[in-house]
Amino acid sequence: LFPVRVRYSGLALGHEVGSIFSGGLGPMLAVALLMEFNASWPVSLLLVVYALLAWIALRSLPGNNKEALE
Repeated sequence: LFPVRVRYSGLALGHEVGSIFSGGLGPMLAVALLMEFNASWPVSLLLVVYALLAWIALRSLPGNNKEALE
């Protein structure tokens, strides 16, 4: 996915951006949905959307698992 020279930085960037959305904004969005609709199904729908986004991201990765690491 990333060249060896920048692999750690690239993976760390993806991890931290994901943490912002899921760990930071996710709970606030869940509470806002819960208060707005007074039901738990919008929070479940939010989790489904997160899962779909993760699936799309995984499907968009290049298939380079047979390449050498160097």
